[in-house]
Amino acid sequence: MPKVCPFCDKTLEALLYDHAHSTGHTEALKRAGIDPSDDPVLKVLKKLEGTEEDELFTPPIPEPSKDQQKLKLDSSSMSINAMDNLENIDTDETKGVFANCARCDTIITVPVPRHLILNSKLPVVAVSYIHKNKELTDQHSITIYLDHDFDIRRQRYSDVVF
Repeated sequence: MPKVCPFCDKTLEALLYDHAHSTGHTEALKRAGIDPSDDPVLKVLKKLEGTEEDELFTPPIPEPSKDQQKLKLDSSSMSINAMDNLENIDTDETKGVFANCARCDTIITVPVPRHLILNSKLPVVAVSYIHKNKELTDQHSITIYLDHDFDIRRQRYSDVVF
């Protein structure tokens, strides 16, 4: 809620050092017979300095992002045909993207149509891929969120219901 400076009648959103040192405020103090070094506004600001009230106006610093585990081509959880599939999938129309499916605990190759990503106006595009586990018994879907460099920004798996 806006406040009015008691000396220069200026409407303020908050007490600020810039206002306390402004020419208008300093002249208003002189007209009121107050020495600028005894400015009550500056005294209040100095009292608040370093207190919890001062910290309330500072936005919190976000925590650094956690290092995500990178997929390695020699990983034991990579499906047997992942590298073979990549050679067949990676064409002018389709890009093969390795994704780590947490549900079946394997690395799979997801065929992504290049036009879906490259022609999208969105910075991150969701693509879902239905596949089965190694035993071919559990059919589920993995949704990967890709940027325009085909880097995975996020991924989730879900059940497939027909």
